[in-house]
Amino acid sequence: MQRLVFFGALIVSLLGAFTAAAARAAAREVPPLRQAIEEANKAFMAAFAARDAAAVAGLYTVDAQLLPPNSGILEGRAAIEAFWQAVMDMGIASAQLDIQEVDALGNTAVEVSLYTLYLANGQVADHGKYIVEWKHQQGQWFLHRDIFNTSQPLAS
Repeated sequence: MQRLVFFGALIVSLLGAFTAAAARAAAREVPPLRQAIEEANKAFMAAFAARDAAAVAGLYTVDAQLLPPNSGILEGRAAIEAFWQAVMDMGIASAQLDIQEVDALGNTAVEVSLYTLYLANGQVADHGKYIVEWKHQQGQWFLHRDIFNTSQPLAS
């Protein structure tokens, strides 16, 4: 009987160690969808830092919608390019995008994330949150609907 209890405890202990090791390994893995969105965000940040509004707009679907605060809905790459060019012309030099979560829905994905916009001197110009609906087309992910708003308090 003691032998049975010993082997039972040994099996439970080994199973627990195996489960913990598997959980640690899974936590280190980046799912392919999240990795693809991270890569697309890196391309967005690089194009933004290069002040290339056309390249930024090229990361959106042809019929994309941008829903910035205090504005109507901007539709299509030309309008999106003009918007981002205006942001760059205001002195915003770079953007940092930090993914919080990505949900897969077939050829569509939804990203919920945080952003920080920087001036050329490194000062934070704005920070907030955004949601992007991504579409998988022609073998890559494109921003399709992009809505964001600031987390800064209202001016009094």
